[in-house]
Amino acid sequence: MRKRPFDTICLSTAYFPPIEYFIALANADNCILEGCENFQKQTYRTRCHIYGASGVLSLAVPVKRGVPSDFCSDDASIPVNREGKTHRIPIRRISIDYSKPWIIQHERAIESAYSTSPYYEYYRDYIFREMESQHEFLFDMNLNLIKVICRLIDLHTDIKISGEFACILPDGMVDLRNVISPKYKGESFMSFMKMEKPYYQVFSDRKGFLSDLSILDLLFNEGPNSISFLR
Repeated sequence: MRKRPFDTICLSTAYFPPIEYFIALANADNCILEGCENFQKQTYRTRCHIYGASGVLSLAVPVKRGVPSDFCSDDASIPVNREGKTHRIPIRRISIDYSKPWIIQHERAIESAYSTSPYYEYYRDYIFREMESQHEFLFDMNLNLIKVICRLIDLHTDIKISGEFACILPDGMVDLRNVISPKYKGESFMSFMKMEKPYYQVFSDRKGFLSDLSILDLLFNEGPNSISFLR
């Protein structure tokens, strides 16, 4: 069995993460999923990018403003405002807002983008069933979606959740929490791994090949060949 490049990586949670996120998972034996950070807006934690007929389409999960009613903290510096919003809510306490029909909107967008892709019919039910489970917390939904996709592409990296937040990780653990991020300005992890390569995309004849979209793009277009692409 081929030895993977990384023993342990650390990633932040993500909603239908980008392909480079799964490149990281596929090339590591173990993954620590950051469960103790504070929520950050406008990141992959709540949004993904798919390839629609008009180009890149962003899908965002709405989350509830303010902190949960049962939230408490030992840190007196945290501004607890239950009516407004705070940027210091622990990621595992971020609740999904189901007052908006976002699930239907996302499913329709995904179907419009990938209904003619080779493997859409094979995988859609697994994906949509998990989306429709209505998890209370964003972190739990994201984790379950990641696990579903790992099963579908036959990826067996061991994923554990961190017990505490660490600014600096132990030696030997590769920190990708801020590298695989739409806000990162350095070399992408995909480029670092020298894995910027094309694959079949439904609308590539209109807009050309688009790199590092959501894992959904690779899954629906390449199906069981996805794992070979990731490694």
